[in-house]
Order: sequence, then structure tokens, then C-alpha cells
Amino acid sequence: MARSRGSPRSGRVNAYTPCKNGGAVGPGGSVAVVMETLPILGTLTYQLDGTPLYRVPASAKPYTVLPMTTARHPEPAEPALQTEPATPDFRRRLLDGLASSIADDGYRATTVADIVRRARTSRRTFYQHFPDKESCYVALLAEANAAMIRHISASVDPAAPWRTQVRQAIEAWIRSAESSPTLMVSWIRDLPSLGNAARRLQREAMAGFVVMVQTLADNDQWRDAGLGPISRQHAILLLGGLRELTATTLEDGGRMSDLAEVAVAGSIALFGPRPEG
Repeated sequence: MARSRGSPRSGRVNAYTPCKNGGAVGPGGSVAVVMETLPILGTLTYQLDGTPLYRVPASAKPYTVLPMTTARHPEPAEPALQTEPATPDFRRRLLDGLASSIADDGYRATTVADIVRRARTSRRTFYQHFPDKESCYVALLAEANAAMIRHISASVDPAAPWRTQVRQAIEAWIRSAESSPTLMVSWIRDLPSLGNAARRLQREAMAGFVVMVQTLADNDQWRDAGLGPISRQHAILLLGGLRELTATTLEDGGRMSDLAEVAVAGSIALFGPRPEG
């Protein structure tokens, strides 16, 4: 095969850059390789400008003629960004995982492994947010209590007669209990037996509900009936009775809706006008 080393085998000559692997990289990442086997010199690989890149001894391979091939190497892909949900999302998933485990197995039987499995995350992520299971539990109950207070407050119409307002508040309490019955019982039964953080939450939760009761009764309908303001002691008496009645009913498999009339009548008797004499 007679061949001039200064001329390409075929095609238009472009600016190609030699590669160590025997190819040549041209514009846009293309690779052009020209290979031919000579009886004495062995296999020569040329760039398109005719410059040989390397030589393989003839003894290494049988006589072979390889046609010119052009291939395109894909541009190296940029490494995918490992994006993770924002911190609040992980926290939300952990709280939901705990709530789900409590609903199925109860708080005492729930482990950190159960929480992270249901949250589809890791122990490392859990401990980045909470030092232990109890702290996660306290955060869950604090959030649930705040949501319950908002729900009850929004359910009461301050322009309605005061007895109607009492009914609206009691029915909102019942709806909250029915939406998460296991968590409600856990709040009433499990929380008091835990450590200092749990006791602090218990007192803060009671204080929040007391303020809610006092605020709901602080309107013209109550004042026109000669009622209010409601004392802290009376509010605690109402809330303590509702909590125990709720826990007992749910533990016995009863329906919270059956408590409405009893709870309304008891609240009216507690806060209503005192009989004369």
C-alpha cells in the first residue's frame, strides 16, 4: 500500500487533536481514525492530516485492513446534583412517621427505627432533628395541640347565642378527637408519665387551652347574659373533665359523637348563670 504520510486518506481535513488512545478528537467531539496494516511496518494509525499516531508491530496481528471510522464521543455529563428536601420537609416526615406508628402500635411500642422507616429516611437524619424519641413526641403533640386550638377557635361564632357557642366549641373538640383518636389518647395517657420536657408541654398545653376558653367567652353574647370572665380554675375544671371523658370513651371503643349532649350540658352548667338563693 503506497501512501503519502502528508495527506489524509479521505475527506476534508479539519483541525483534529491527537489522543493518547490512538484516536483523534475533532470539532464537536468527533473522532477520526485511519488504520492500515502494512506487511513490514505493521499497523499504522493516522490522523486525518496523515500523521501517524502509533505503530503496532506486524507480528502482533495478522494482516488486516480497517476502514476509516468516525464516531462521536458524548460530551461528559455533568454530575447530577444531589438535592435533598429542605430541613422542614424532613422534620415533617419524621413527625408524620411518629404519628403513623402511634396510630398502629402506640407510643410505647414505637421505636426510632419505626419512625425513620415510616418517614423513609435515616437515623442520622432523625438525630439531626431530635435528640430522642420523646423529643419528637413532644414536638408532635405541641403541633397537634396548636392545631386543635386553632380549629376550635375558628369553629365558634362570637355573634351566636352563648349556649350555641358552647355547643360549637364542644363539637369542634369532638371532631379533633375523632380525626386522630390514638394520638388523642396518647396525649392524655402517655404524656403525663414522661420526663421534664413532657411535663412542661403538658402545662403549656393546658395554659393554651385555658386562654382559648377564656377568649371564646370574652364577647358581647356572654357579657349580655351576665357571664364571664371565666376563671382559670373553671377552665381547667372543664378541660380536665373533657380530657378524661374523651380518653375513657375512646379506650372503651365508644363514639365521640355520643358525648356531645353530655359535654354541652356539663359546660353550660359549669359556666351558666348561678341559681338564685
